[in-house]
Amino acid sequence: MGQVVAQCRRLSFFEQDGTRLRCDPIRRRAWAGKRPMAKLRELYGHLQAESRGERWSFHQADLREIFFEELSRLEAGRWIPARPLLGATTAAYLLGLKARGVDAEFRRRWNEETHHGKLVVPLEKLSHDLSWWVIHRMALLGLVDLGYREGKFQSLRLSPLGGHLLGVQVPERDAGRLVVNPDFEILYFPGGEKEPEITLTLSHFAERVRSDRVKRYQLTQEGVKRGILSGMDLAAILGFLDANAQSPIPSNVRYSIKEWAEGVEPVQRQRALLLRSRSKKGADRLAAVLESGGVPCERLSDTAIAIHSAKSERAVRDLADTLREQGLCLE
Repeated sequence: MGQVVAQCRRLSFFEQDGTRLRCDPIRRRAWAGKRPMAKLRELYGHLQAESRGERWSFHQADLREIFFEELSRLEAGRWIPARPLLGATTAAYLLGLKARGVDAEFRRRWNEETHHGKLVVPLEKLSHDLSWWVIHRMALLGLVDLGYREGKFQSLRLSPLGGHLLGVQVPERDAGRLVVNPDFEILYFPGGEKEPEITLTLSHFAERVRSDRVKRYQLTQEGVKRGILSGMDLAAILGFLDANAQSPIPSNVRYSIKEWAEGVEPVQRQRALLLRSRSKKGADRLAAVLESGGVPCERLSDTAIAIHSAKSERAVRDLADTLREQGLCLE
């Protein structure tokens, strides 16, 4: 959960409201509208640039870049022993310090920074921290598949999703198939370029119950409701199933989806600062000052104006002197 919150902060999903975090609905809707690969690229960029915590040092940025360079040169989809690959990555980094400008940057930081804990690390920590990043970041995104033996990380391979992200040709697989059964079970046989998009969309409105060779989902009333609350509507759910299912949706399933979706409508809860003047002219002057100051607001009535975000509330306080000059005094 901590990693999820950290990523949401990096994506500016939250606004700081005193000691509380408040979700920005505009950013959330914009994110929901992006295609899965665009989301993946943005998340990968954030994780690639991650530079905090016990597992990070000055050397990790280049090590991560070299790691994927080495991985992309190998046969896509082939299992690779982890230790030799991590060792080769560390060796390539150490041999290329001058070519990559690492030595010059190291000296600059050494002279400018007072704490050198992230600059000087034991040699074995280079590959150990890189291994941790691969397991807890890249595998989490589904870019690599991990192989364990007796509970220990032993091997890895570039996944089809990782190959697609890095532009590496991955061996073609059979196109995926989607089957909707009359008992409300959805079977998805993975494969094809659309697999990430299909599995992500299915997870919005159906419950995944098993992920073996065949991914099994169950349509439920709560799942359909969750899908609508996540930004889909009835037409989008049925349209997705019609476009991707191997055979027509059973009539009882279609009817139930329509019934479950009926009347479900998200109601957005917002904290707002309400500014109310005694006259319409006062509200007009207030709206003009807010507009000139670049403060987003909503006119609710002749005398009422709402400010919807914490940043805008702070901006209103910063405009107190300007408002006072216009004869508008905030109480």
